[in-house]
Amino acid sequence: MLVVDSCVLIHLSRIRKLDLLRVDDCCTTDDVYKETVIEGKRGKSQIAEAFKKWLIKKDVDSSIASEVAQKEGIEMADATVILLTEKVNGMLLTNDKALILVARSRGIPCLWMTSFLLKLCKDGKIKKEEALDILYELVQSGLNIEAKIYAILEKKLRME
Repeated sequence: MLVVDSCVLIHLSRIRKLDLLRVDDCCTTDDVYKETVIEGKRGKSQIAEAFKKWLIKKDVDSSIASEVAQKEGIEMADATVILLTEKVNGMLLTNDKALILVARSRGIPCLWMTSFLLKLCKDGKIKKEEALDILYELVQSGLNIEAKIYAILEKKLRME
């Protein structure tokens, strides 16, 4: 199962590509729902629609999440996503470096947004050209990708 954080939902909604997450069973937490739909801004209606139709919201113990957040120095929503990924024995999809560092320290498998795009190509879910367009749109939407990583990914997509 693929567990997503708010950054993934926000950026994919900005470029109208939330449906990319439908390739797998996809879930997140109530805290991420609140962050993206209740408190959200641009793109929140698309995210709300995804929650209504196919994006699964799962519960985690908020007291344990609070402990994890405090202990690891991360936001509550990030702690809930970590706990959910452990609970469902899933894969965490995020573009948050701090979240990935904490998740990996707990043995949780993680995917960056860039790795997710490569996986979609490899699995035949999207074409290389579409992946390049999506990558460009994500950067334009404000997703932080190091220039070096962007260049490597672009080269990899053009060579395959």
